[in-house]
Amino acid sequence: MKYWPGGIHRFSKDGRIVLIDWFGNIDLIGMFKATSKEELIKFCVYRCEKIERILKEQALETGKPVIFFIFF
Repeated sequence: MKYWPGGIHRFSKDGRIVLIDWFGNIDLIGMFKATSKEELIKFCVYRCEKIERILKEQALETGKPVIFFIFF
């Protein structure tokens, strides 16, 4: 996303998601000019649901529960 750089980088040795969000580079002014609060909330919910889906997929792939992710 143009205004919110970052995202899922890769997986750790334990199979956890490595998520990098560059909060210092988030363009809040541009984001609020380009979208509504409702759309921003939908985006945040979408990201959470996507991470949850990837955690479940990773747990199936590794054969063990992956309930945490690494956040930078």
